[in-house]
Amino acid sequence: MAQTWFTLIPFEMIEGRRPAIFEAFDSLQLRIKNAFDDTSDAVTAAIFGIDGAVDTYAELPDPATLEVKTIYIVRQKAGAPSGNGLYWVRLALGVHVWEFLDALNMQDADEVPYDNSVSAIPAMDVQGAIDWLKDNGGGSPYIIYTKTLDAADILNKWFVLPSTPATLTDNLVIVKGAPGVTTGIDYSMDLVNDRLIWTGLGFDGIVEAGDVVTVMYMEEN
Repeated sequence: MAQTWFTLIPFEMIEGRRPAIFEAFDSLQLRIKNAFDDTSDAVTAAIFGIDGAVDTYAELPDPATLEVKTIYIVRQKAGAPSGNGLYWVRLALGVHVWEFLDALNMQDADEVPYDNSVSAIPAMDVQGAIDWLKDNGGGSPYIIYTKTLDAADILNKWFVLPSTPATLTDNLVIVKGAPGVTTGIDYSMDLVNDRLIWTGLGFDGIVEAGDVVTVMYMEEN
């Protein structure tokens, strides 16, 4: 005679109530969805690319003229509903609107701390150090050059430096109101034609006329 190990009890739904396992599943599903949405937003810029940059939120183009997921950088915090950073075009109730996507750590040179323990330059931030070098450089091998980009520079994707850099890497570039930049990634030096160039690099399509660029580099002897 076969032994009975368990007895099947038909499942009954109590009217007006849902089993706790259903509630737990719904909660887990919601947490997974929210986590996915957060991660998705964080990598959207890398997937779709940045289409442009403006100084203030008010300068953003009319979203109705742009495709959904168009991404712009807003450089300044003032006047921006969620501060400076990335904004993208989303569809809300059938209308294209600008929506905050992600914050960026955008600093001016005077907001970047400077360690003067080695150089003894009397400055506590990068802008102060640059200004001091410019005023007291004397026989310093470093050149400090500030350039306000114009339409021709943007079209050319380069501008001419006042002298020849000694190396491709011994330099520092700061774009006022923008994040920190890196040589070989955002820009490069043309040692033959004495230029700072950005064709196909990070500056390409990001910098625009009116941007102020400060270049400090070791000058060729």
